[in-house]
Amino acid sequence: LSAHGVTGMVDSRLNLVQGRMDTKVTPAVGPGSRFEIETPSAISAVRGTVYRASVLKEGTASNIEVLRGKVAVSGGNKQLMVNKGYGTQVSAGSPPLPPRELLPAPTFDAIPNEITQINQRISWSKIDGAAGYRVEVATDDNFETLLWQELSQYNRIATPDLPDGEYAVRVRALDPLSLEGINQAATILLNAHPQPPLALKPLDSQIFRGEAPTLQWTAASEADNYRLEIASDREFIQQVFDKKGLADTNYQAMSVPKIGHYFWRLSSISADGEIGPVGPVRSYEIKAIPDKVNAAVAMEDDGLLVASWNSASSKQRFQLQIASDKEFTDIITDETVNEPKYAFEPFKDEPRYLRVKSIEQDGYEGPWGSTQMIEPLPKEPVNYWPLGIWTIFTILLI
Repeated sequence: LSAHGVTGMVDSRLNLVQGRMDTKVTPAVGPGSRFEIETPSAISAVRGTVYRASVLKEGTASNIEVLRGKVAVSGGNKQLMVNKGYGTQVSAGSPPLPPRELLPAPTFDAIPNEITQINQRISWSKIDGAAGYRVEVATDDNFETLLWQELSQYNRIATPDLPDGEYAVRVRALDPLSLEGINQAATILLNAHPQPPLALKPLDSQIFRGEAPTLQWTAASEADNYRLEIASDREFIQQVFDKKGLADTNYQAMSVPKIGHYFWRLSSISADGEIGPVGPVRSYEIKAIPDKVNAAVAMEDDGLLVASWNSASSKQRFQLQIASDKEFTDIITDETVNEPKYAFEPFKDEPRYLRVKSIEQDGYEGPWGSTQMIEPLPKEPVNYWPLGIWTIFTILLI
């Protein structure tokens, strides 16, 4: 910083060896006052403007991007005036490149009113000619204190894990020379802590028969205890269970009505009582255990035996077994049928045993029904008439 007596002329010089800087220079008071940024390859001089300067390629090149006013850029013993909305690149020992128009500001896609997930993705419109994008997050919309920045080759990025609160975010496109374009800014509200645990069991959409499951989840690092909600709808308007202060990472859901389709979600509660955002919604279903299938056996006019039974649904299938013993260790027939009946030939000599069970659409197999004993066909009477004729004939011969 240099001051020149009563003239009021003040010179400010800054040496940028590497990295980037945003500069906002208020118009100087003195007639000869100026502000200069010197890099290894260029000197930029202004009297009042907003621009960015950066050092690239290990100090062998520098970029100047003018956002307001105009900047005189020198390099290779030549000077170039760069106006608002334009930029230039200066390589060591070379004059500045002709000014290039900076890429326009992208437009953010819809951002949630409240971001409740760490690494929430935010996106923006693609810019023609962009080689990448720079995203910055700051505590205020002046971006005087940057908390986080990232380069992305795509038009999207995951938000950083910052404390809950309101932040300013901005994005700009980079051209193939790495000249950075016009900013687009927005405000985001983070409310992601304490983070919810991860649900472990049951599997999403798992079906249970006749009993409620045990719900299990991970231990969240920020949680002192948990809130569990269960509802009969995905929007949790029809809640059937809502309990805070669960210290364990599991809960037996026996208090919920047994038959039905249910949705559940978890939240972490910190030691100071703050309830964090809810985790992903998962579901389970409790169905009744199918009734036992009791078959009846009758003989048709064609001489076949037909086993039949009641069906609770047209989507049920059935497994039928016929065995030579009550314990079904010697199975003669084992069939899966789609209709609630089965025809078969009568048996001879020994009784047979028959049983049936249902198979639900989801593959669940119901209990075996009662065992039916099938009597064999009666034995045919012995015809003694030929033997009698032969005996009489023999006697006559004698």
